[in-house]
Amino acid sequence: MKVLKYLCMAAVLLFSAAALKVEAATVAIIPLINKVEFNTVEEERVPNLIFINEAVNILKKKPGYTLSENARVRHAIEDNVDPYKLPTREQLAAICKKGNVDIVFAMELTDYDYDMLDGGRTDSRTMKMRVKANMVTYNRLTGEYVKKPCVDDSEIDEVFSSRWDPVQECWTRLVRQEFDRVTKVRSR
Repeated sequence: MKVLKYLCMAAVLLFSAAALKVEAATVAIIPLINKVEFNTVEEERVPNLIFINEAVNILKKKPGYTLSENARVRHAIEDNVDPYKLPTREQLAAICKKGNVDIVFAMELTDYDYDMLDGGRTDSRTMKMRVKANMVTYNRLTGEYVKKPCVDDSEIDEVFSSRWDPVQECWTRLVRQEFDRVTKVRSR
C-alpha cells in the first residue's frame, strides 16, 4: 500500500513538473499602420487606441499567451518595419528572431467611414459602414504567414447611431475577430 502511495505521489510530482515547463507563446504587436486621413489628431487616435486595447484585451483572456513589450522587441520592429507599409513575411520573421517572440501581428487601416443611404421612406435612412484593413501575422512556432484583407460593411438604421459611434464599433469588432483568430492555435 505504501508503495502505491509513493508511486502516486511521484506521478503527481512528474506531472506538475511537466506542466510547469509549458511556456506561453509570446506575441508582439506592431503599431497600427493608419492610411486614413482624419480631420483632427483626436479623431486619428481613436482607431489606434481601439487597435491596441482590443489586442491586449484578447491576450489577457487567452491563457498561454503573453504580450512581449521590451526594448529588444521595439528595436526589432524599428529596424525591420517601415511604419507606413505593411510588413512582409521576411520582415515579420526577422522581428520574431531578433525580438525573441513567437507571433507577430500587424494591421493597416485603409478605410474608416460611412455613407448615408435612403431607406425608401422619408423618415428612415441607413448608415453603410466602410471599415477596411489589411492584416498580416507570422507564427514562428508553425511557420505560418497570413496576409488577408479585412472588411466590415455593416448597415444600421440611422436612428441607432445616436447611441454610439457605429464606425468605431465596426472597427472594434474587426480587430477583435482577427486577433482572436490569430491566437487560436499556437503550434502544430
